[in-house]
Amino acid sequence: MLMKNLHLRKSMFASNSTEANEEEVAFPEDSVKALNIVLRLAHLRYVQVPKILKFSTLIELAILCDKYDLVSLVRPYLHDWCAPHSEQLCAVGYEEWLYLAWVFGYATGFKKLANMLAMQIRTNAEGHCLTTGGRGLDKLQMPPGIVDHLLSIRASIVERLHGVCCCYVNPILAESYVKPHPGDVK
Repeated sequence: MLMKNLHLRKSMFASNSTEANEEEVAFPEDSVKALNIVLRLAHLRYVQVPKILKFSTLIELAILCDKYDLVSLVRPYLHDWCAPHSEQLCAVGYEEWLYLAWVFGYATGFKKLANMLAMQIRTNAEGHCLTTGGRGLDKLQMPPGIVDHLLSIRASIVERLHGVCCCYVNPILAESYVKPHPGDVK
């Protein structure tokens, strides 16, 4: 629960909103860990702010920051929280780094991982976008529209590769490269 006098999100407590007349506001969809971190920062309780975060907690925090526009509140801590995980930027199982990079404004990391994913993703029989580890990108926290964009890039790459292959294979198919034997009919 978040007391209304905290004004975490001004619009939430506008006079015409449902929450305006409530004593307490529930945040059932939000991560308790991430919300506690944000509240400690908002209430200047810096001593209680964790120095290190698990990757999963970073994702939860990024979701909260994106949802409530809180990146500026956590920015002073981002380097220390993200640095231990930076080695895994392009590692299998850390594809959600793309979301972290998008929310927190790490353009270089975003470009690097997006390019890698565009070259390595695959689709299953149902057409779902999969990571090299077999995880469905649609099941992971990703920037809006990125999965469809990656799939369109993949389709374009596959089409170009098919075109290149056809340039070499079609001439072979058009002519007979089989050694003729005496008595064979052409």
